[in-house]
Amino acid sequence: MHVLIILSSIREARKTHHLAHYLKRKISDRGIKVQLLDLQKVEIPAFGTSVSDPMNIDRIREYLLEADALIFVSPEYHQSYSSTLKNFSEYYWSEFGRKPIGVATASAGKLGGVHASIQMQALILALGGYPIPTRLMAPEIHNLFDVNNQPVHKSFVEKTEFFLDEFISFSEKIVIKAEEKFA
Repeated sequence: MHVLIILSSIREARKTHHLAHYLKRKISDRGIKVQLLDLQKVEIPAFGTSVSDPMNIDRIREYLLEADALIFVSPEYHQSYSSTLKNFSEYYWSEFGRKPIGVATASAGKLGGVHASIQMQALILALGGYPIPTRLMAPEIHNLFDVNNQPVHKSFVEKTEFFLDEFISFSEKIVIKAEEKFA
């Protein structure tokens, strides 16, 4: 199985990237191929405007097509997911179809992005993907990781393991069924 993590936090002082990198490491530790697409590092113009260089759009399309499963990682802004993730999703549609997609959110508050996570699951359904029922929410993200990018709370490690167990189990079932159908 091949997992693509999409990090949609682009602010200079962002903290959500700790969550995305931690997830990447934990998935890799399980022997699963994983890539991280950091939207801060690729230029994607506002949807509907002219694209001077469509190479980024086409290259990202290839990443999406190669992935068997995805995880959307977003901070919560004003009780929603990042506008970067919304803009990103406007460029693609069929690339998400029938793929399992997990949701991981982060916030400065105690709820960890619960509002954003609910809206992201609705977005996944609108894109034709399969949202994983279990979500990972990272509360008080600014205090959650140490300087070595390790969670400082055992409870968050346990929540992450549970999320990944569910994500991988759900994803493997969908991927195997798809392979059987098209074999």
